[in-house]
Amino acid sequence: MLSLYMQIDAVICWVDGEDPALLQKRMEYATPGQLARDDIAAPTRYASRNEITYCVCSLLRNVPFLHAIYIITDGQDPPVWDAVARNFPENRIPIRVVDHKEIFRGYEQALPVFCSGALETVMWRIEGLSEWFLYLNDDFAVTAPLTMEDFFCGDRPVVYGYWHRTFTARLEKWWKSRGKLCFRDAMLRAADAIGTRRFVRVRHTPRLYHKPVQERFYREHPDLFVQNLSFRFRSPLRLDNNSLVATLMALEEGAVLRYREDEVLYMQPRRSRARFLRDLERCRRLEDAKFFCVNSLDKFSEEDAARIQTWLARKLDISI
Repeated sequence: MLSLYMQIDAVICWVDGEDPALLQKRMEYATPGQLARDDIAAPTRYASRNEITYCVCSLLRNVPFLHAIYIITDGQDPPVWDAVARNFPENRIPIRVVDHKEIFRGYEQALPVFCSGALETVMWRIEGLSEWFLYLNDDFAVTAPLTMEDFFCGDRPVVYGYWHRTFTARLEKWWKSRGKLCFRDAMLRAADAIGTRRFVRVRHTPRLYHKPVQERFYREHPDLFVQNLSFRFRSPLRLDNNSLVATLMALEEGAVLRYREDEVLYMQPRRSRARFLRDLERCRRLEDAKFFCVNSLDKFSEEDAARIQTWLARKLDISI
């Protein structure tokens, strides 16, 4: 089996948007229009409610085969160290903070960036990064023990997602978007860049990356590489790296696509209190679900955010 002979790293993008220095920097580069839009540069896009600590602890608890964890950030120090030391005193998985300057070496003129898509474009350039790695947003958590078989099926990689036709996606864009930027649009641009009529619509899970796939694509499309790393803020012109790599892995490497609703727990702010309680109850009920994502924790009430974090801490058996 291919997975028996490899190292797997994890990469997480993180930012503390309330850091005065970073806030000032963002104000210098964003237009008033960008700052007013939740889907581009409003404070909620950079808010941190300690999700990164739960994310890292979930990896240490449930992904023991990791070789290293890299946290990409802009001159900041993620608040994970005390929780790691307290909950995992014998941890042997190294955790390294990676500054934007490291992955943008040679392209420093593009800095600063405030867009995760730009970071995803160059994260394969982390020094020492393994050939295969998992990529997570900081609002992801792994909620059940994983093995290599969760990411490899024999000699084939596993991608959590499903095929989506570009024609259908364009209809959805016309019907639902109403001018708001969304990941579907960036996935469509990735499909167009590849030249395919379908793409892998990725899930709210850790994404398996094969570094040579992304590196090769951008070496063959240098203009797209420079364009995508240069977006300081979310743009309708960006392409989604997660779907790009997943689609290429499916087309070129025969990646196995997995899509099961009961494997993924997802929470987002709801207008209805009853909807929030149903979402939370689903998290409690699906004890074997492997993946969790909470979107915009800062937009929940303090009481509800605390309930989510209390549930997650118990699920991971950690103290924060």
